[in-house]
Amino acid sequence: MAVKRRQRSRTQVHAISMPGIRGARAPIRPGVLVKSLLAANGATAIVDLHREYRERVKAANANLRVAGNAPQAGMSYNSFLKVMYVLRRLGLIEWAGEEPMELYPGLVNPMLSIRVSPARRPRVVMSTKVLYQLTAQGQA
Repeated sequence: MAVKRRQRSRTQVHAISMPGIRGARAPIRPGVLVKSLLAANGATAIVDLHREYRERVKAANANLRVAGNAPQAGMSYNSFLKVMYVLRRLGLIEWAGEEPMELYPGLVNPMLSIRVSPARRPRVVMSTKVLYQLTAQGQA
């Protein structure tokens, strides 16, 4: 006996679900926010985009709590990276370059006296931020 397969509608075949998005109920949509920030600021690092996303979610949650609604759960950095990966695979954003990470004062304690012998000098590799920008397809 042949098993009858369920036919999908054309809209279901081309629907894309992105991780971490809670549908139209979410007041801050990561994909829309990334597009608007990249259009306004040009090439931007993922860290800066995620920081702005978290700030906007915090502000929206304050307004939702005042209105008595349930707050939006903001995405973690790893979930935000997945969204950026999907946007890159779809051809909506592209690599724009790299810039060195800022060195924040206070990360190294000068009171700590660590002695390293000249034969065992550690090799320091500076970290870089990867910058992304919108493609022509992403601007449309």
